Amino acid sequence: MAAEAAWAAHDKTLKQDPQKIEEISSRINTAAAAAGRQCGDCTMCCKVMPVEELSKPAHQWCQHARPGSGCAIYQSRPAECRGFACSWLLAKEIGEHWKPTKSKMVLVHRRDHQRGRPGIMVHTDRSYPNAWRRSPYYEELKRQCGQIRIEVVLSDRRRVLMCPDRDVYFDPEAEAVVFNGPYVKGVVPIDEARRREQLQRS
Repeated sequence: MAAEAAWAAHDKTLKQDPQKIEEISSRINTAAAAAGRQCGDCTMCCKVMPVEELSKPAHQWCQHARPGSGCAIYQSRPAECRGFACSWLLAKEIGEHWKPTKSKMVLVHRRDHQRGRPGIMVHTDRSYPNAWRRSPYYEELKRQCGQIRIEVVLSDRRRVLMCPDRDVYFDPEAEAVVFNGPYVKGVVPIDEARRREQLQRS
């Protein structure tokens, strides 16, 4: 909804600004070095993340990916790839067990525009759809979901919003999760959610 639109606009801006991409790529390299991490043999993002410039859908290996070794066009890879880094690569406080090749998930920190707080998108490898429910991953995510938005991406049309009291499944193309204060009120059609957003802003 609002968050998705904001990030679509962000990605579009990046593609149109090569200098910005280089700045972001440089910051990624610096942060990864500070965390003492590198992609190494991990190419999970080349599978689970979409790459519009290559017409590559999510959950499908990129034609240029070399699983276990890297990218065949690394030096000339698309802007989307140059400006991307998973949270494990950048944040040392995220445990080593979260490395995508081990967890079968790619964590991406993103702003929760709906509620004005930090958020994490958990992109799962479709070959391991229940990876997020395994221990210790589920428990670690659950402990954080009261403070930040944690959304598990199972497929294009199926996601899970993790909440302290329950996990809410919804279709991001047709539905939105609405809240009553800190608690989930329910899932409503996306048009209804947009109408409520407009009323709150007016």
